[in-house]
Amino acid sequence: DQIYDVYKKRWRIEEYHKSIKQNASLEKSPTKVEAHKVTIFLHLLLHIASLNF
Repeated sequence: DQIYDVYKKRWRIEEYHKSIKQNASLEKSPTKVEAHKVTIFLHLLLHIASLNF
């Protein structure tokens, strides 16, 4: 039961990382300013976290 719970949490983390990789596309971002990319990335993280957790 404990192993299942740990695996379930781990799997949610994997899904979260997969979602970030698929949706971020920061290398294709039209902005070249690093600070803007960081801001976009942080907003994306907050949005994905609100949907998944």
